[in-house]
Amino acid sequence: MSSEAQVASFLKDFKEKMKIWDVLFRDDRGKNIQALVDLELRPIERKAALEALETKDYCEGPLEEKLYGGTEMWVFGKI
Repeated sequence: MSSEAQVASFLKDFKEKMKIWDVLFRDDRGKNIQALVDLELRPIERKAALEALETKDYCEGPLEEKLYGGTEMWVFGKI
């Protein structure tokens, strides 16, 4: 588990990168669409949800990304 300072640093970096590079959402996967339905979240609201993440929303990570060999993954959630 990462420290609060590490999570805060990740979020700061992530949000800065998101301003420059934006975010790519995988809309070609049925389970992603179903997750939006389950969360009662419209596709247009996804980016705002990412922008609103705070350190208190951290769950776990960084985790190794095994599917595509990309960068590490961080897990956040809201109740």
